[in-house]
Amino acid sequence: MTRKNLHVAGKCFCIMALTMIATGGHTMTSRLSPGDQKLLCLDADMSEMLESCASRGLLEIAPVALPEGENLFTVNDFFGWPVATMSGDTIILMYCRAPAHGGGKDKPDKYSNPCVITRSLDGGRTWSSPVAITTFMKKRTRRCRAGFGNAFGTLPDGTVVCLTRYGVFRSRDQGATWKHLRGAFGEQQLKGPGTNMGPRLIVHPVYGLVAAGHHERRIGESKTTVFEPEIWLRWSQDAGQTWSEAKQDLPKSAMPIEPALFTHDGATLVLARSHGKEALDTENKVWRYTQLYSRTGWMPFTASFTNITASQVGKNKHFGPWSQDTVEVSFNPVSKRVEAVATNRTGGGPGREHPTNQQTINLWSIAPEELAEGRSVWHFEGTLLRRRGKMFGPVDGMHPGGGVIDAKNGVAHTFVYCGFPGGPSGIYRVTRTLNTRALSRQLLKLPVMTVQKK
Repeated sequence: MTRKNLHVAGKCFCIMALTMIATGGHTMTSRLSPGDQKLLCLDADMSEMLESCASRGLLEIAPVALPEGENLFTVNDFFGWPVATMSGDTIILMYCRAPAHGGGKDKPDKYSNPCVITRSLDGGRTWSSPVAITTFMKKRTRRCRAGFGNAFGTLPDGTVVCLTRYGVFRSRDQGATWKHLRGAFGEQQLKGPGTNMGPRLIVHPVYGLVAAGHHERRIGESKTTVFEPEIWLRWSQDAGQTWSEAKQDLPKSAMPIEPALFTHDGATLVLARSHGKEALDTENKVWRYTQLYSRTGWMPFTASFTNITASQVGKNKHFGPWSQDTVEVSFNPVSKRVEAVATNRTGGGPGREHPTNQQTINLWSIAPEELAEGRSVWHFEGTLLRRRGKMFGPVDGMHPGGGVIDAKNGVAHTFVYCGFPGGPSGIYRVTRTLNTRALSRQLLKLPVMTVQKK
């Protein structure tokens, strides 16, 4: 192993005070180290907001895995795309370990791995040493139909199933050890195309464990990416060992990318970023996230655009529809509302999308009965995290897909990555109270970020 210093350019702001308060069984703090500050790139107002929220037991940000010490393997100082699940009181999180988010001077080596596991037995306060899930595998599944993106799910008996590009893994001891399910999700079971995966495996009362994915193709000499207007569902009724599949064609306007699955009271919701041209609101210059909904809990879904948006910035491929990212969606047992955490990688929340000197994750909610009535207008609850700098200019990060609700301790955990495209980048926990009304009152006080003078 080698060690890199968390040294990056750019002006960031530090929170010097320490504030701790208990909410349910979780103690919140507003203290972040200088290394965290370099990766998070918080502006002064966001730092003050975090301190204020932590003092009220409403919100905190804390590191999970940083590219240092036992976590840092050779040149692999870029950690990204976390997804998580819970089994009992244990939080199990998986992330990618790489030299960079594409490009960079360092090449992947034997320590680079998209499937690194860490666990917390104490509500996210401390985390175990990293373990690559591939160490439990003798040989990867032949032509596994899972592409980019890991997906997690927990069965009612506590069994955890993880879907990766290497195949399906199952744990019956809350993520301590894993069994690679030979052939699962591979060419002998599935005949459809490979799909990039949404972060969540749900448990359906009829179909069992369900995964959602989108299909994309590369065409021409330039290998242009073409996203298909369709969604693939794959399901297993034997805890991930064997899988079946079905596809629904969608309107060209609806292209749900890395679709986040959610089920509640027999209904199923898919929330995702969209790369369909119709998703661009040309008048307001924002991209609209798309939702698919089924009251019966299964296909066919009804597609509609939401008012959850991200900035339209230039023609660079990392802007445009790429200002969106994978979504987290869950049911809050306190507010009794469906809540979503969505990214604007190049701007702020509603009404603040266009100052392109920031990157945010924003909290939204909607009542289940509104979804059942066919509505897609969500309520903005506030900005959970704001970073100075837009995507690849120079910051990188967010991707809130795959959070967990810890009802016992009265909190929701969202996991994101924050850093820089060439590294370093670390995994962070954004923990919020389930009292969304109280949290929202504070978050909505966040001042507009001013343009930093050079």
